[in-house]
Order: sequence, then C-alpha cells, then structure tokens
Amino acid sequence: MPKNAIARGVAMGQLTVYEVKALRVQEAKIERFKRLALRDGRLSRAERAKLRQMNAKLKTQYMSFTRNRVRRL
Repeated sequence: MPKNAIARGVAMGQLTVYEVKALRVQEAKIERFKRLALRDGRLSRAERAKLRQMNAKLKTQYMSFTRNRVRRL
C-alpha cells in the first residue's frame, strides 16, 4: 500500500490521528522486516510470503479504518 494512501485518508478526514499512528507503526514493522530479510541479498520464499501477509494485514487495517463510519458519527 503506498504511503500516499495514508496521507490521502488524512486529507479527506477518513483517518484519525490514532489510526494514522497505528498504520505508520505497521509500515515501520514491514520496512524493518524487509531490511533484515534482505541482509543476505535475497528474499527466500518464506520471507516473501511473510511480506505478502504483512502487507495484506496493513491493507485490511487501512480499509477497516477508512470505512468505520459508525465510530465517526
């Protein structure tokens, strides 16, 4: 998920400060895992699967945060 999606969510008023913080923390975890996984110069099949899983979780979390209208009313 591109980082500008989070900025767009903030600009449109779809995300609260706490939601942005949670998404940024998740992004940092993904970047850290990627950096550690690439220390040997390549991603193994398991590492690629873990990255896909982490990105899917981030995307799901972003979607649930931007579509939780009940909490905002």
